[in-house]
Amino acid sequence: MLLDPFQSAEIKINRAKHHLDDLDRQVTSFFERGAVRIVFEHDDEMSAGVGWESSAFVYRQREKIPLEWGAAIGDVIHNLRASLDLMVSDIFRLTKGNPQDIGYVHFPFARDKDRLHEQIRARRLNRIGKKFIEAIEHIAPYKDGNRGLRAIHDLDVLDKHQALVPTVAIVEIDWPVSVTNSEKFVTSVAHDGQRIIMIPKALCPLDYGTTIKADFSIIFGEGSAFERTYVVKQLEASVTSIESILKLFKHVATEQGLIKNPDGISQEVVREIPTGNLNWGNAILKKDDTDVERRDRRRPAADDQISQS
Repeated sequence: MLLDPFQSAEIKINRAKHHLDDLDRQVTSFFERGAVRIVFEHDDEMSAGVGWESSAFVYRQREKIPLEWGAAIGDVIHNLRASLDLMVSDIFRLTKGNPQDIGYVHFPFARDKDRLHEQIRARRLNRIGKKFIEAIEHIAPYKDGNRGLRAIHDLDVLDKHQALVPTVAIVEIDWPVSVTNSEKFVTSVAHDGQRIIMIPKALCPLDYGTTIKADFSIIFGEGSAFERTYVVKQLEASVTSIESILKLFKHVATEQGLIKNPDGISQEVVREIPTGNLNWGNAILKKDDTDVERRDRRRPAADDQISQS
């Protein structure tokens, strides 16, 4: 028995939210229990090289980043991607598409704008009506259009062959002494034992072994479609954007008399739905780590720079 139009897509989106909430709780617990920390240590190598006692603030892991986080990220991505296929499948049925063609129906991601209509035809969506096709054009599901949306598709494909494991943590350190020109210092860390900064011991009165107050985050690793972006923040924005697409399709279906007005969506609200280059909230960790703005360890501020990668 088929569900009501767009209900199956809503179920997938809700599953994505469930996985994301669970991941967020795990990330919060991981950092709050001190799984990683910054420790003030004697720097034997530097001391021997310079001839005086040198020290360093060192990144230490009591626990490794759980491999299960990659599976959770993949679950969020897959459910969001699947919801898009379910949306267009319902549109295909509502517009009386040939039932024998349903196996060809998928959301039409394309390499570029010129090939979008080729994909619309290949996915058997060329007869769903002008308004639905215009909606798809407005969403711009190709690399030089809505790159954030295209990234969801690319990551879903990647997850079938390679785990989406966050590989880098971000630290925001409250220095106990004046060692930088700012109150806080933000950088990336790659491995246990990495020296964050080295200073002469005479400049820091702390005892060796002292833990330094710091905040941490997880980001997508280099080479992924969301490279060097905050994982939880990025996925939250992705969920919001997929929901916006669902609202757009529901609105078009309502205008065409194919479904009753869902959720009381008004014309004014629909005009506000971001369906072009969606706001993916990619809080980027810049390549030059000294340029990174201070951000919340898990949820960067809303005014963080947006990236469409």
